Amino acid sequence: MRKRKTKTSTSTDYEAMTYRQLQTEAKIRGLRASGKKEHLLARLQKPAEESTPSAKRTSSSLMSYFSTLSTVSMNGMLAWILQEAPVVVCCTYGFVFGGRPSLSLPNRLILGFLLLHYSNRTFVFPLLIRGGKPTPVWVFLAAFFYCCWNGFMQTSWLAFVHIYPDDWIYDPRFIFGGLLAFLGMCINMHSDHILRNLRKPGETGYKIPRGGCFEWVSGANFLGEIMEWTGFAVAQWSLPGLAFALFTMSNIGPRGVQHHQNYIEKFDEYEKLGRKAIIPYLL
Repeated sequence: MRKRKTKTSTSTDYEAMTYRQLQTEAKIRGLRASGKKEHLLARLQKPAEESTPSAKRTSSSLMSYFSTLSTVSMNGMLAWILQEAPVVVCCTYGFVFGGRPSLSLPNRLILGFLLLHYSNRTFVFPLLIRGGKPTPVWVFLAAFFYCCWNGFMQTSWLAFVHIYPDDWIYDPRFIFGGLLAFLGMCINMHSDHILRNLRKPGETGYKIPRGGCFEWVSGANFLGEIMEWTGFAVAQWSLPGLAFALFTMSNIGPRGVQHHQNYIEKFDEYEKLGRKAIIPYLL
């Protein structure tokens, strides 16, 4: 009986020892596997870590480039002429080479209105500016490429893609749009005249513009331009015209609101005038 007990005890101890060894070996294998994984991850991450300085240098170079570009300026008058000129070139090309075989009267009137506006903005408006500030190069480039694209889009539609029938001039859309565009152009030009003559020679600082549509809104010039291109879009009733009108609203609308806020901050009595930002009695 004692021998059996001893044998049983020895067998049990051996089994327990074997079990502990198996656990130990399993832990060792697990640690080795973990070590291999860590080593593998380290090898995979090493190239990314090595490329990080290069990526940082590239990002830093780009930031430095754009920072430098934002500080470079050019003559304001020259920038204005060059950025508006592409539309004049496109319209002239459309008049000379457009039409199948020739442009109809509605096409000539709508395209002619576009050419009239941009001829004034390119060759007359910049010459009347007093003491214009330098224009950042990035602002000039943005305006230049926009005018290239918009001039191409409007001229393509009006001179090559869609020729309106001659009786389009009797369509209510053409009549209403034409009147709205012409009224908007008059408001825009008159408002620019008021702003140019706001200060006498030698005067500096801000002044409250008075007269014309400035009696109702702070951005009368912006109101006129929005009316102008909204009417232009209605008169031709096309997607290119609509795109032009929407871009104008989204671009100069916020500027008109910002100008209105600036007047309120600079002049204590400005709110008493009861003016809106760009739309009389509404906005």
